[in-house]
Amino acid sequence: MTEDMNKKSDALTKREGAIYRDLPPEKENPAPEPVSTTKIKPKKVARCPFCMKSVGDGYGIKICDECAKNPKFADYKSSVHQLPLGTVLKNQYLVGRALGEGGFGITYIGCDVSLDMKVAIKEYYPVGISMRQSTMSLNVLSTTNAADDFEKGKEKFLNEARIMARLVKQSEVVSVIDFFEENNSAYIVMEYIEGTTLKKQTELKGGRIPSRELFAMLEPMFGALQTVHDAGLIHRDISPDNLMIENGRLRLIDFGCARDVSENSETQTITLKHGYAPLEQYQRKGQGPWTDVYAFAASIYYCLTGQIPERSVDRISEDGLIPPRKLHADISEQQEKSIMLALGVRPTDRFQSMKEFHDSLYDGLTIKRYCSSCHKQIGDTAAYCRWCGKPVNEWVAKTADDRKLFPKLKLFGKKKEDEDEGITVQDMPSFSEKISVPDEVKASTEIITEESEGESCIAKNADTSSAEE
Repeated sequence: MTEDMNKKSDALTKREGAIYRDLPPEKENPAPEPVSTTKIKPKKVARCPFCMKSVGDGYGIKICDECAKNPKFADYKSSVHQLPLGTVLKNQYLVGRALGEGGFGITYIGCDVSLDMKVAIKEYYPVGISMRQSTMSLNVLSTTNAADDFEKGKEKFLNEARIMARLVKQSEVVSVIDFFEENNSAYIVMEYIEGTTLKKQTELKGGRIPSRELFAMLEPMFGALQTVHDAGLIHRDISPDNLMIENGRLRLIDFGCARDVSENSETQTITLKHGYAPLEQYQRKGQGPWTDVYAFAASIYYCLTGQIPERSVDRISEDGLIPPRKLHADISEQQEKSIMLALGVRPTDRFQSMKEFHDSLYDGLTIKRYCSSCHKQIGDTAAYCRWCGKPVNEWVAKTADDRKLFPKLKLFGKKKEDEDEGITVQDMPSFSEKISVPDEVKASTEIITEESEGESCIAKNADTSSAEE
C-alpha cells in the first residue's frame, strides 16, 4: 500500500515539473496586451423583402412563414428606376419591395434595423422630371431643363415632412418617423400600416359598403383632416387606395403629394387620380381644403355605389354625375345632397371645410355628442376628444332641444350639482340605431325649428328607406 502511494506521488511530481517547465519565465510587470481596434461586423440577418421578417442566416427557405411568399424573390423584379432590394439608407433603413408608385415618388416597405421595426419609406421621385439607372448608380437625376423644378420640389417634399412631424399626433393619420436627403433625392420614413385598403374592402363587400358601417368608420377621419388643414397642409391625393383599415380603424396614408395651403405656386400636379381629383388640380390653381373635400366625397361615393365618379373636367360642360341613390346607395336624401354638394365641380360650389361637410352629412343620424372640456362635437364612440385630446367620460347636450329627447344629458354652463346624474355611453343609442321620437316631442321641435333652424341641434330620425321618405 505504501509502495503504491509512493509511486503515485513520484508520478505527480514528474507531471508537475513538466507543466512548469513548459511555462515561460514569469515577469515582474507583464506588459498589457494591445486592445484590438478592429470592429467585428455584426452577423447579417436576411429578411423577407415582402414583409421584412427575419428569415435566419439566408434565403434557404422556400416560403416565408409570415407572408407565405418566396423570400428569394424568384418571381419579382424591381424596375430599373427603383431602389434595388437590400439597399440600406442612412446606414439604418433596409429597403424591400416597392409598395406603390405615384406622381411624386415611390413607396417601399422597409425595416429600421436598429429598432427591428417595420416602416414605410417614401422616396422623392417626381414622374416626368426624374430618371435613374439603378444598375449603374442609385442617384436620382433630373431631366434636361428640369433641374430647378426638381430641386424646388425636393425642398417642398422635405418641408412638408417637417410640418407633418410637428403635427399633433392623430391616430387616423400615418405618423412621420424620420426624413433625410440621400442619393440626390429625399426620403420620408413613416409608420407601416398593417391592413387593407378601403378600395379592397369595398370589393370584398361585393362592390359597396353599407352606409351605416361606412359612416361610422369614416367619421373620425373628418376631425383628423380638419386638424391637418388647420396646420396648413392639404393632402391632394385622398382616394380609397390611400385609406387603410387597420384593426377596424381608418388610417390615411401617403402624404407625398401634400402641399402648404398658403402656397400660391402654379406648379402642375404631375399625375392625378381621375374621378377623385377636383377641377382645380387640372387647372393648376385655387387648391385648398375644399380640394380634399372633393376627393374625400368621391371616395365615399365609390364605397357606396361601387363606381368611380365621372372626371371633374368632363363635368364642366355637362354634368353627368349620377346621384348615389339612383345607383341604389342606402342613404337618405339629406346624405345624398351632402355628397353631391361636396362633389361640386367648382370650388365655390362645395363645402369649404371638412367640418362643414361633416355637419351636413351626419346631421340627424344620432344625437350630437360634444366634448365636456372644449365643447366641440365628437364621434359617438370616441374615448378621447379628437380636438383637445382629453378623455370623454360623459355625454353632453348643446341645447335644450336635445334634452327633450334625453332628459339626463347635461347642458353647457350648468353646475354639476344642479344637474341630474349623467347618462353613460351604454345608455345612449348606438350609431346604427335609429332614434324614435314621441309625437309630442316632434311637435315641439318642429315649432323650434321654424323659429331658429340654424341653431337647433335636434336629433332627427335617420331613416334611409326611400319608401318611408
